[in-house]
Amino acid sequence: MRPLPRLLLLSACLLGVSLRAAEAMPPEMIRPPEIVTPAAIQTIPAHPRLLADAARWAELRQLVQTSPTHRELYAFLRLSADALLQKPPVDYTPKRPGENILAIIRDAEDRIFTLAMMYRLSGDKQYLDGSLAVMRGLAATSWPEGHFLDPATACGSLAIGYDWLYDELSPAERDTFAAKIKTAGLELTTRNHTQLSFLWADFNWNQICNTGLTLGALAIADREPDLARYVVNRTIAMIPRVAAAYAPDGVYPEGPGYWAYGTSYHVMLIEALRSSLHTSHNLEKFPGFLESASVIDQVTGPSGGYFNYFDTRPGRTNQNLVYWFARETRRPDLATNELARLRQALADGKPKSSVGLAFALLWFPPPTPPASADSARPSAPLHWQGGGHQPVAILRSAWNDPAATWFAIKGGTANYSHGHMDSGSFVLEAGGVRWALDPEIEDYLDVRSRTGLTHGQFFSYAQDSQRWAHFRLGPEGNNLLR
Repeated sequence: MRPLPRLLLLSACLLGVSLRAAEAMPPEMIRPPEIVTPAAIQTIPAHPRLLADAARWAELRQLVQTSPTHRELYAFLRLSADALLQKPPVDYTPKRPGENILAIIRDAEDRIFTLAMMYRLSGDKQYLDGSLAVMRGLAATSWPEGHFLDPATACGSLAIGYDWLYDELSPAERDTFAAKIKTAGLELTTRNHTQLSFLWADFNWNQICNTGLTLGALAIADREPDLARYVVNRTIAMIPRVAAAYAPDGVYPEGPGYWAYGTSYHVMLIEALRSSLHTSHNLEKFPGFLESASVIDQVTGPSGGYFNYFDTRPGRTNQNLVYWFARETRRPDLATNELARLRQALADGKPKSSVGLAFALLWFPPPTPPASADSARPSAPLHWQGGGHQPVAILRSAWNDPAATWFAIKGGTANYSHGHMDSGSFVLEAGGVRWALDPEIEDYLDVRSRTGLTHGQFFSYAQDSQRWAHFRLGPEGNNLLR
């Protein structure tokens, strides 16, 4: 306990403030380096080839029979899939004026991933029929270009269904789905390049949009080899711009909530490249990237809640992409800890999504790690500091003690995606209570409706932006050292 107070002032002083400016369109957007060659596209494996090939699917079917943990995850996935089959069809009508349909498309994504995976693992036709119904509805829907997360996510979702269920599709269905991926996804990014700054951005849109497009490109590469090669090479050229944000220590600048969002697509991209082209092109080897899953544990307090800076809610949900990091870094303790959270979330009826359960099955590291609490965090420090755009410092008295004292503070700049004026903001827990906290984010559209701000005004991070007049986003609403 004694070292904590002595380090508080030091941590506050060491956390710097960084400034950034928007970058012009890189020339690689139009003419990316030819890393993926025509020969690589011509020899692309048969379907399925996204995230898992036929051999991996056979291995997974075996694991759900022989591995207790995989069997447990499979049972969780089946429960989720059965619940999805009882839901009404996806309605793509925005629920409120001015609202994008990303949440609706992510619902379709959840259904396609879950039901298609259940069909591949079980052979039960009800899951095939359910997945195909969602795919047909998604293909028949207009994907709005104005909010590109929508078409990018739809493109990747339809690509997964097309690839995983390819052998069950009729020739007409293959044509329909492939055409939609091409015209409503990939081809939108072959023109008006200067309007596509999100593809070279240093925040989550880069990861999500490029991954969705790359999944689409790899899915139809045998039909559209030149277009696929261009999209994949462009993605490989653009991803380093956002991956640099993990440096030097793995602190994701947009906060732990958006770490899960952006990084899950980054991981999907790595695995899709491996399964389709037999190489990740080193997209996992950026400084801080593999360390970022451990950082998420650091910014999680003894109560189980996040240090919720920027647009992050304090409650930590199950983050099943952590299983990939556990496998990749040979850290079974990461998997053990996350599996415990998943079991608790399921017991509480609060799993975030069944897409996460699909990820858990795909990436849970064999052999099954031990469940002993003694195996958790074998060498995690009690006092930790991470640099980067939004540096943080964490001080705690103990791990694995819900009553431990835990202090977290950040520096950085508000001029970043999902930024708040919260440099110097801190949270404090002790005795199982969060004594100093950061207010939760509010629904973006609710804030805009109440304030009259346009989308552009609300998401402007300039010094004189009207965004900062909103209480929870400006300095008045944050728990600052003053």
